[in-house]
Amino acid sequence: MHVLSGAPAKLAHHPGTLRSVDDAAIHERRSDVPIAIALVLSLLLYANVRAPVPAVNEPYYLTKARHFIDPGWLKRDFYLASTDVHCVFFGVAGSLTQWLSFEQTTWLLRTAAWALLSVGWLSLARHLPVGRFGPVTALWLFLLMGVVGNFSGEWIVGGVEGKVFAYGLVFLSMSSVVGQRWLAAGLFGGIAVSCHPVVGCWHLVALVCASSLLPSGRPKSPRDRYGAVCLFAVSSLPGLIPAVQLIPWVTGADGTGSAAEQIQVYDRLAHHLDPTSIRPFAWVWYGLMSCVLMFVRRGTSRSKAEEWLFRYCLATTGIAAMGIVVGTTDIVPLVTGGAVTSAKLLKFYPSRLFDVMLPLLTAMTLTCRLNATYSSPPSEARPSRVRPHIVIAPVLVSTLWLSSQASDRQPGYRQPDLRAA
Repeated sequence: MHVLSGAPAKLAHHPGTLRSVDDAAIHERRSDVPIAIALVLSLLLYANVRAPVPAVNEPYYLTKARHFIDPGWLKRDFYLASTDVHCVFFGVAGSLTQWLSFEQTTWLLRTAAWALLSVGWLSLARHLPVGRFGPVTALWLFLLMGVVGNFSGEWIVGGVEGKVFAYGLVFLSMSSVVGQRWLAAGLFGGIAVSCHPVVGCWHLVALVCASSLLPSGRPKSPRDRYGAVCLFAVSSLPGLIPAVQLIPWVTGADGTGSAAEQIQVYDRLAHHLDPTSIRPFAWVWYGLMSCVLMFVRRGTSRSKAEEWLFRYCLATTGIAAMGIVVGTTDIVPLVTGGAVTSAKLLKFYPSRLFDVMLPLLTAMTLTCRLNATYSSPPSEARPSRVRPHIVIAPVLVSTLWLSSQASDRQPGYRQPDLRAA
């Protein structure tokens, strides 16, 4: 197992053990550098095709970030003057806009986001038997599945915003759990909350559920247990405090809070939050992915890392299922006597992590099976070996072509023709 994944190196029983282990660790770390670079370049290439600068949300987030740092800039704009929740992202991005143009800031943030996402993806993949080039194969399979369709409109690779950094940290937190590095898991998870409270908090719920379902996935010592909790709590505060302050725990007498939630869930963000707005194709596509996943897993031996990842995905499925029940029935108003509406719970994006984790697990599992099937030594029945990275080329071409033809693809920035005005 590679050092980047957090797996401990095995000590050799001969003189010079410590030096040999250090040399092996350095070699393994260096061998992952080309893979990490390939992942970053893959994400930059895909994002530039799928969502050229500026992507649909980037003008909103970056101007908000500029205003966050400099409140006097466009101070009378209603949107920019609204309450800020992603304070960590706005603070970093806004500081950059003081020195760079919006376009330069966008590219710098995109590169940093894809670098963090690549490190997290690689760290998680190295706990799985995907082979050396498997992380790149799995990434392009994941991107292809996202191009075909998502469940509730969630995406990772496109424009840059706080949640992209949060997902990179979520992957690092997951990798740390699998590697039994609980302090790192708590720290990465807490910073993920600071980058994006919704993504980070749902990650915490799924992580606790997955670790509870798998006994080997629990902290063994009180130091790890309480240390991880403390690190998570402290590192999450910069994002958690502003988010909690925005939650209307008590609806005003004029019903303003409830009306705003209704607009958010059923009008403005219905494609993300209202289960009844999910397209029929999304149900079919994610049902098909689930069937493929279960078929590939059937009758195969799996590592503890694969089992934990499956349980994590199962936890996100349970969260999404509860959201679907809340959104398609009147169970919440009935149970609470009307004190809590369905919209009050649906606004927390219960399907968000499921939207990402099912294709992630499917892509990783397919890559594991490809590596196990086609990386075996040559035999008379199969004189040549076909390695999983050969799959990258057709998947890459298909993904980029579908991305360029997608109906929701953003055209990017175009210089206005002032002569036509």
